[in-house]
Amino acid sequence: MFEFTQLPLGPMNFILQRVIFFFIVLAIGNWSYGQGIPAPPCAITATATGAIACVGSSIQLSAGGGTIFSWSGPSSFNSTLANPTRAGATIAMGGIYTVTVQNESNCSATATTTVQVNELPALNPTGAKVCAGETIMLSAGGGGGGTTYIWSGPSGFSSSIANPVRANSTTSMSGVYSITISVTNGCTTSATVSVS
Repeated sequence: MFEFTQLPLGPMNFILQRVIFFFIVLAIGNWSYGQGIPAPPCAITATATGAIACVGSSIQLSAGGGTIFSWSGPSSFNSTLANPTRAGATIAMGGIYTVTVQNESNCSATATTTVQVNELPALNPTGAKVCAGETIMLSAGGGGGGTTYIWSGPSGFSSSIANPVRANSTTSMSGVYSITISVTNGCTTSATVSVS
């Protein structure tokens, strides 16, 4: 295939021989790959993670395995960040997110993650106007099974039930009462109600 002719000895001829030999080796290598000898394997593993989110919160996405990232997802979502964030989550933003990852060797891989967006618990607190000595009746409203409640209010008031009462009310018990409600999907809602 290649014929190598010995040149007369001499400094320039010696260098020329080495140059010719280098290009012969290079040509053989290129010819070998062209004949179907596989190139070194392209190794890359993409990772993708997402978390459960609540309506109105932020969706946090995270990817790894490369240096170039291309995300796509529900509601026309696209990003080239490794760890993008979607603020103001809605139910429509839940679903499957896909990321394609590429490394310095131009190898690429794809991974997916599922994001769940949960509704906030219903909350509609009420309190009535009362006279001194009467009972203050509070109601969180909404909630449902598996719900926890945290009430706080004037004069050091606190309660962990949905509809607490304060007997023998005094003027110091009037004011703003706060309620935070949590449900089993991890979402919370807070509100206030005034009692006078």
